[in-house]
Amino acid sequence: MLLCTVTLAQGRPALGINLEAVSDWSRSAMFQDAIKSSRPFGPPDTPWIGRVRLDAHGWPMEDFGIVVFTHQPHAQGIYPLSFTGRAVVQARSDFGPLPLRLSYDAPTDRTTGTLTVGPSPDTSLFLSFRGTHQGVRNLRLLRPGAAPDQTFSPQFLAALAPFSTLRTMGLQAINDSPARSFAHRPHRDDAQQTGPEGICLEYLIDLANQTHKDLWLCVPDQAGDPYVESMADLLRTRLDPTRTIYVEWSNELWYPMFQQARRNLQAAQQEVRRGRSMLAEGGGGEATWAFHRQARRTVQIARIFHRVLGRRARPILAAKSGDAQAEFECLSWLDRHFGPPAGYLYGIAEAGYFGPSHPARTGADALRLFRQDEGRVEREFPEAGAVAHHFGLRHLAYEGGPSSPGAAGLAANLQAQHDPAMGDLLARELRSWYRASDDLFMVFELSGADSVYGQWGLYTDLSEPTPKSQAAVRISHWLSQRTIR
Repeated sequence: MLLCTVTLAQGRPALGINLEAVSDWSRSAMFQDAIKSSRPFGPPDTPWIGRVRLDAHGWPMEDFGIVVFTHQPHAQGIYPLSFTGRAVVQARSDFGPLPLRLSYDAPTDRTTGTLTVGPSPDTSLFLSFRGTHQGVRNLRLLRPGAAPDQTFSPQFLAALAPFSTLRTMGLQAINDSPARSFAHRPHRDDAQQTGPEGICLEYLIDLANQTHKDLWLCVPDQAGDPYVESMADLLRTRLDPTRTIYVEWSNELWYPMFQQARRNLQAAQQEVRRGRSMLAEGGGGEATWAFHRQARRTVQIARIFHRVLGRRARPILAAKSGDAQAEFECLSWLDRHFGPPAGYLYGIAEAGYFGPSHPARTGADALRLFRQDEGRVEREFPEAGAVAHHFGLRHLAYEGGPSSPGAAGLAANLQAQHDPAMGDLLARELRSWYRASDDLFMVFELSGADSVYGQWGLYTDLSEPTPKSQAAVRISHWLSQRTIR
């Protein structure tokens, strides 16, 4: 590759954060009303198995049960409970029944009261409603200390403070998303926000407005142009006009475990086999065709967002890490077919993870392997940054942080992830990124329970800082003191 130098506008680098999907097991406690993040309504005795009849807004139309949350640390406190209708309500945790105090007001057909959860390091909460008259409506269970008019929990909002930008891939449930129709997307007045299409866009906008953060949004892979235009128009009318919107098509369209990657590859294969497809221009195999198709769709989305929102929208082409040559060839392909990429893209983005390539036996061994991989971004990303700058684009990390080998070596990795040394490693790696790049690094992710699927969260409990969360705070402060080109 023959690369030239492009001078980009001076700016202040920033640190962003990926946000965990809303679920009964998530650790973000995002919504003040715990019902918003609860599991779908089920039968009274086995709410985790089966379904009940629901109305148009998702409220149960018969007796029902609900898994409010599972395996939550420090969930103790008094929870205000209210709903429209009347029912015999029972509450229990893993340890037995929980005390409820409820009263029914016949003139308003309203039940109100409190539920008390005792101290426990690991609490799950289940509710059952019997003797209803075709179910209940407007069920709310507020977290302890909540103000009735608050949407988001204070702990969640406080944890967002160090970050400039919120990537909502998880909140939107983008991986394997079935979303096709904007009209049938999730809405604010839905009973819950844990459906297969994630939470409603209005809540994402409210969160950005309230916290004064920029948004990094993902467009579902099956969303057509009308969906994209409606999405952009809603942002235009509701989002604070001083906020920036990063726009990415889907997520990791090269990773075959995700349905969106398989759909993109299949569509590219079909188009090329029909003949005379631009996707095959320039050679390359099926992976190249799929990357070209991703790039073309990103251009189409970029044009819609720019038409509706102007340069507030910053379209991003995400790429598989460690293949600068493929990025250069794809951007060259875009240049030939659509003109200079800087006319419609803001930047290219990759994942900035570091960590061992094989499992360790002990926590000390795992830390040693992490240290051996320290400096990966300075080794691997300058070439990708040079590719971006050659085309007048920024270079970003859509995800990154300490990696996890998953189930293999789980005990050792758990020790390493919570060791104070891990915070120092993360801080040094983030500093490496800002020496090698010029724009956002989006840490993955704010919160999450440790599991066989990884230990990704800066927090496993928002009430307890960790070495990783403290490192993110230090880097955010460090960035606020400097300006780079």
